[in-house]
Amino acid sequence: MKKMLFVFSGMLFILSDGLAPGLWELKKDENGIKVYTLKSAIRNLKEFRVVCQLYATKAQLIAILQNIRDYSSWVYSNKKSVFIKIINPQKILDYTQSHLPWPIKDRDLIVELDINPAADIVNIQAKSIPD
Repeated sequence: MKKMLFVFSGMLFILSDGLAPGLWELKKDENGIKVYTLKSAIRNLKEFRVVCQLYATKAQLIAILQNIRDYSSWVYSNKKSVFIKIINPQKILDYTQSHLPWPIKDRDLIVELDINPAADIVNIQAKSIPD
């Protein structure tokens, strides 16, 4: 049975050790998807937060996010994703390569994916690991 699932903090990429001070700024609100950005206090990078409603069960959403090897079929510009370590069922480290158009070189990063389901909310945090 499918039910509406509210996903708060869709994918939050934090490219520094601490959370940046300041307010989230709504950058896009389209088709029921809200994208917020926040300038990092440490680096000249932006964090982002996605808030949306999905018609799926929590188990379906979590299964898709935990299927790291299949990211290339749905993650924009994903070239390669592989597991590094499964810390526990809700916390995974993976290596990801992104294909970028010329003249920009492809990028790679190690991501710590933390999935915290609650009663009617799933909080998903993806944090890049330095070095």
